[in-house]
Amino acid sequence: MMKPCARLTAVILGIMAALLISKSVSAQEIRARLVAEGMSTPIGIVSAPGDDARVFVINRPGVVRIIKNGNLLEEPFINLTSNINTLGERGLLGMAFHPNFQINGYVFVRFNRASGATVIRRYKVSADPDRVDRASAHDLLSFPNSNNGHNGGPIVFGPDGFLYIATGDDDEMQNAQDLSSNLHGKILRIDVDRDEFPDQSTRNYGIPADNPYASRFGDDEIYAHGLRAPFRLDFDELTGELWISDVGQANWEEVNRLRPGEGGANFGWPCMEASACHPGTGCKCTSSTLTEPFFEYGHADGCAVIGGHVYRGCAIPELMNTFFAADFCSGKIFTFKPVNGEVTDLQMRQDDLAQDGQELTNIIGFGEDARGEIYITTLGGAVYRIEPTIPPLDFDGDGIADTCNELNDVNADRTVNHVDLLLILQSMGSCEGCPADLNGDGVVNGIDLQRVINNWG
Repeated sequence: MMKPCARLTAVILGIMAALLISKSVSAQEIRARLVAEGMSTPIGIVSAPGDDARVFVINRPGVVRIIKNGNLLEEPFINLTSNINTLGERGLLGMAFHPNFQINGYVFVRFNRASGATVIRRYKVSADPDRVDRASAHDLLSFPNSNNGHNGGPIVFGPDGFLYIATGDDDEMQNAQDLSSNLHGKILRIDVDRDEFPDQSTRNYGIPADNPYASRFGDDEIYAHGLRAPFRLDFDELTGELWISDVGQANWEEVNRLRPGEGGANFGWPCMEASACHPGTGCKCTSSTLTEPFFEYGHADGCAVIGGHVYRGCAIPELMNTFFAADFCSGKIFTFKPVNGEVTDLQMRQDDLAQDGQELTNIIGFGEDARGEIYITTLGGAVYRIEPTIPPLDFDGDGIADTCNELNDVNADRTVNHVDLLLILQSMGSCEGCPADLNGDGVVNGIDLQRVINNWG
């Protein structure tokens, strides 16, 4: 005779199997939901560590706006409009929160000051968490820009705690291969928690010891080179891979990937444009030292790649490990899954994300909230969030999909699913302090099991 616990287990496993089968036969449809509008050239979205309530919209004219609990706040988080150069591709181009922001309150911006020079500046948040303290401004790095184009733009913190800075070639292609006294056309990597150059006003930071050119020929700040106009930059929080979307020139657009420990990579510009030999440079394009792009497309499909993030949210489980990118000119939206170093499941998503039958136009940025859900920004000033077409279950009405509620996420994989059910069943009995004791009563029982079942969308 089957014991009650075994019978319950069998019933639950049967339900799980049925649910898994039903989910496998129907791919999740997605949509772009308008979150806010009225921005001014919103080139990106960033979030602060552990902050589920807010996302921060970087507006190129020099203002950072906050969307808080779905509402656009009137007062800016940062306002640099009085001392910023927005000619050509200049402006406020990036922002990043210190990994220990919840403790130190530090936020970093990258912009072009009135002279045109590139500046990396640190602020500290004020007593009002929705404003920075303007008096706390502290410049870490600055270097001149001769031209208005090819500035690059984004800054991001890596899993190593260092700040990565994407710079364009300053509209002079030879800069990308110049490793000495030239920070253009590169990925730079600095330590914002140290100052190794106290006697230099333009260098208030440290150099990571494993930077590829540290203490040898080449600028110490350089982590990778051979880039033309890297307009987007993002770390995959799961794998630690750095994704770089580099806008091309004559014929090709490219997305590059750097895995952890691959500092010193040369992406080939101007010898190469994507994986093609760039005409007129006289370079040999067969060098084994050049790193080819992970993904590329020709100008028949657009003219300026805008990438991109690997989806690590939980509201759309079917999109896990999917990279999103778009083209500014054509409006095409690409997704693919990187598997074993290859592009797989390449899809065009512009129809899925169209608004009332009209495809999104002039996409200029992507971003993520603290839960890994992806946002899109457009030149017209709109901000959209990618969501499942059928809204996920939200039994407790907290605005967070129940499958994303970490209070019921036993194995901390950012989704409540069959794995959590199995862990509950395996932990039945006295279990004080263990993750499966969801209500903290010192025992894992049917109450904890019911919570997972209720929150498994």
